[in-house]
Amino acid sequence: MADTPVTIQIPTQSLKTQTSLSNLAQSQKEFNMKLGARLDRQNEEFFAGQDIRRFEAQSAEQRLTAQTVAQQERETLAASGVQQRLNIAATGQESRTTAQTVGQQERQTQRQLLVGQERQIGLTGQETRQTQRQLLAGQERQIGLTGQETRQTQRQLLAGQERQIGLTGQETRQTQRQLLAGQERQIGLTGEQQRLGIETSGQQTRQTQRQLLAGQERQIGLTGQETRQTQRQLLAGQERQIGLTGEQQRLGIETSGQQTRQTQRQLLAGQERQIGLTGQETRQTQSQLLAGQERQIGLTGQETRQTQSQLLAGQERQIGLTGEQQRLGIETSGQQTRQTQRQLLAGQERQIGLTGQETRQTQGQLLAGQERQIGLTGEETRRTTKVTGQEARETQGQLLAGQERQIGLTGEETRRTTKVTGQEARETQGQLLAGQERQIGLTGEETRATVGKTAREQRTTDLQQEMFRRYKEERDYNQSRQAYRS
Repeated sequence: MADTPVTIQIPTQSLKTQTSLSNLAQSQKEFNMKLGARLDRQNEEFFAGQDIRRFEAQSAEQRLTAQTVAQQERETLAASGVQQRLNIAATGQESRTTAQTVGQQERQTQRQLLVGQERQIGLTGQETRQTQRQLLAGQERQIGLTGQETRQTQRQLLAGQERQIGLTGQETRQTQRQLLAGQERQIGLTGEQQRLGIETSGQQTRQTQRQLLAGQERQIGLTGQETRQTQRQLLAGQERQIGLTGEQQRLGIETSGQQTRQTQRQLLAGQERQIGLTGQETRQTQSQLLAGQERQIGLTGQETRQTQSQLLAGQERQIGLTGEQQRLGIETSGQQTRQTQRQLLAGQERQIGLTGQETRQTQGQLLAGQERQIGLTGEETRRTTKVTGQEARETQGQLLAGQERQIGLTGEETRRTTKVTGQEARETQGQLLAGQERQIGLTGEETRATVGKTAREQRTTDLQQEMFRRYKEERDYNQSRQAYRS
């Protein structure tokens, strides 16, 4: 505070006037200050009422705005929920429709693929059967032609043999007649020489017979050995051929399956027909061969009997002419003949024994080879049947496994689609809820920030008003004091 002003009394008119003016000015200043204070109080009361009304209006607007925002958010959430549910329903419907369409297309594709495979298998089997029928027909024609040609050749051979036998018989009889005539002439001249010649001839014949029998025995042994070796090689080749045929058949069966069975049935039917035709042609050829052989035997016997009759007639004439020489020659010839016959019979017995032994050995090897061939054929047939069954079961198992895998994959894909749909729906719902929560949180934060900002601005305004009021009071106080001093 400043020092108290000191009034100096000067007894002059100007002093009185100055004092009066000062009093008036002070009174006016007090009046102004009172009026300013009253106006300030009135303004303060008015502005306070205005602020209260403004705050009330702002609060009402904020509450109305918050209510409207909450209502709009609720309506937005409701509409969003409805749209999301519709979207989820539409998505599920579309997914189910897509899965149904995909399944229909896959089934249709599978049906077309199976139909194409069935047509391909059917065409393959049809072509195979047609080829087999043509092959069997060609084989049947070939067998028929072969049998026909064989029978014709046999007939020509038999006719030639019959003509040859007839000519041989004629020539033999003519030669026999000439021989008998010459012998008759020779018997009368060469009695003793004939006996000596017969003896020498018998010795030479026996020696020749022994050598011939030894050569025939060696020939029979070599023939049997070669026959057995040929038979062994033939059976070995047939066994290898059967093995290779069985292997190729198993490989063919592994790739052909059901068509092979159908083709096998037709092939067996064709083979039965072929075997029947072969047997029929063989029997017919055999019957013609037997008939030709019978005719040949009949002609041979007839020619032999005719030759024998002529020979006997010539011998009778020879006996009538030769008498004692014939008896001597017969005695010597009988002795030599008996000796030659004994040796011949002994050699023939050995030859027959060796021939039988070789024949039995060859027949045994042939039967053993045929048994092995039959065993191999049966084994290959059983292997073929086993492989056929295995392939059929494997094919059926693969088909069932493929169908099961297809059903499993379809179910798995359906479950995956449902799972992904549910995951996507839940993720969409979670994201939507998270977005809504973030939106609500941001709305609350913004609302709280707006309210805080409003309160801060209001407090700043109130502070400025208070500071302005205090400034005015300080200014009025200073002005009043300065006026009072002056």
